[in-house]
Amino acid sequence: MSQPLVIGYHLIWTGYGWWLPNDPRGSGLIRKHRLDAEDMIAMLQEASRDTLVAKSFCDVDHPVWANGGWKVFLDHPDEIRRTIRYIEGNPIQIGLPKQSWTFVKLYDGWPLHLGHSPNSPYARALKAAGRYP
Repeated sequence: MSQPLVIGYHLIWTGYGWWLPNDPRGSGLIRKHRLDAEDMIAMLQEASRDTLVAKSFCDVDHPVWANGGWKVFLDHPDEIRRTIRYIEGNPIQIGLPKQSWTFVKLYDGWPLHLGHSPNSPYARALKAAGRYP
């Protein structure tokens, strides 16, 4: 049986000195990219650390993130939606307000969004696995 293609990643990393990977500051969702998940984690960690140093929020030699991280491969829009609910619920569970970021785009159901091709490689793989809507 054919396996669906990965369409997104749930990337998780922890701040230096934080043990739990469920910390709301270190869990994010990203659409499939030309880079692999490990490289995306490294680049996101580096860019955010560089920003903190540039704004003098930490010294240049102070560790910000623990090395590496975890990844969860997501292969269906239902998994993307479930993961979004999980990530959005993290701050609320520990008494923080709901987070909203201007750079986060609402999920449109890609690649099964309105007007998708039922003959795309992804749709064909879902059909073969019995998971096409």
